[in-house]
Parts: sequence; C-alpha cells; structure tokens
Amino acid sequence: DRWAFDEDMILKLKFNVSANGKVAQALDQTNHKVRKGDLSILEAADGRLDAVRARFGPECLDTEQAGAAEPEKKPTALAGQTVTVRRQAQGDAAVECAATLSDDEKKEARELIDPTDGFFAKKAVKVGDRWISDEKAIARMFELGPDDRGTLRMTLKALRDMAGRRTAEISAALVVNQKQDYMNISIDLEGSLLIDVETGVAVSVDLRGPLAISGETEQDDEDGNPAKVTVEGGGECTYRSVARRLPVETGSAAGSFLSAARSAR
Repeated sequence: DRWAFDEDMILKLKFNVSANGKVAQALDQTNHKVRKGDLSILEAADGRLDAVRARFGPECLDTEQAGAAEPEKKPTALAGQTVTVRRQAQGDAAVECAATLSDDEKKEARELIDPTDGFFAKKAVKVGDRWISDEKAIARMFELGPDDRGTLRMTLKALRDMAGRRTAEISAALVVNQKQDYMNISIDLEGSLLIDVETGVAVSVDLRGPLAISGETEQDDEDGNPAKVTVEGGGECTYRSVARRLPVETGSAAGSFLSAARSAR
C-alpha cells in the first residue's frame, strides 16, 4: 500500500514569568509544524509493519513566531528526503537516510513503523462502544515521565462508505498532564478521526483544545537574594492530518497493510 500524508500542527503559547509578584518576562509564541509526503509499506507480517519508506516533500518545515514578529523558519533535515525504517529484533527501529538526522528527527521517522500501536481497541467493537487507549502508548508519544499522566478515550460513532471504502468515524478526547522542571502542563484536546477499516489508516484526524501552564519555584535574583518565581498562562493546540491512498508503484515491494491498529499520522 501507498499513502499520501499531509500533517499540520499549530501550538500557541502565552504566559508570564513573575519574580516576587512582578512580571519578569512575557512570552507569546506560536509554533507551526508541516509534514507532507507519501508512505509506502515495504514489509508487513501478522498485522504488523516491519519496514516502510517515506518520501518527505520539500515543503516540510517548522516555524516559530514570537508575538507579532516575522516567523522564524527552522528547516527539518527530513524535507526532500527519502527515509526507510526497518524494525529490528531488539532495540529501536533502524533509520536509513542520505541526510544526517537529529535524534528528534530519527524519533519522528521511527514513529512511522508504530504510528498508533496501543491506541485502537484490542477487540472488535460496534457503533456506540467506547474504550481507553493503552497508557503506555500515550506515554511513549508524549515522552511522559513516571509521575505524568495521559488518557485517550475513543468512541466508535458510525460506519460509512467513503470513496467506496468502509470508514469508521471515531470521536476522541485526549488529556495529558505533564511536569517539566517546576512547570505543570495540561493539554485537553477533543475531536474526530476517520479510519479506513481495511487498513487501519487514519484518513482524517482533527483534534484541538486548550492547554494550561503553571508552576512555582525559588531562585536567586541578580543580587543573590532568594526570589519566588511563578509561571502562569496557557494557549491552544490544533492538530490536523489527512491521508489518501495512492496507486501501487510498478515493481513495488509493498505488501498489504492489514492491521486495524495502525494509522499514518
């Protein structure tokens, strides 16, 4: 199977850092991530992906904008590259790419081979059924620590035909509570997914919602005196992705993608 993917995520943050009750720094920042390209299944067995090849488009880009300033482009080494990911008997999946990738970019590539492992129901469900995704899958996606929590609740809302293919409509509610240094970060996203039943690929994902940041600590000021430092604020997150099935390339080694517990993010 081959799938075109188009992924877009926007994260808006606005919060104040105060020292002894006085605002020391005000942050207003927007991050925008774009990923486009196509994914080919090279090897699959027993409902599991063993090797995939992704061709990332040249428009893949990360941007960061502070307030009303011009967005700062932060190119990703994945842009314009072909990346092959192969499952290993032990350890992380092997990532092959002509370009030098950072650890974060390698992690992003490895997620292609286990995109939603643990997210979907472990048994057959009918319209109206609800389930909670595996907490370990959420922890892996958000790199949660032992004291952090993440919960994804899903409900099968409907089954319908789309472009001649059986498609499942699923509502989703994601809550993540994470601590970074002295800050507590809470994310509360809701939305919907459309899943191609035969393959398990998410042909549409739309999640959005607020996030909150708070925290308190004590640090020495410039004179060496202890100061109470607090962080308070929030923002919003929007995640959208679509996937479209492509014709199989002539001579392709792609095999069938039969697992209902996989999706292209």
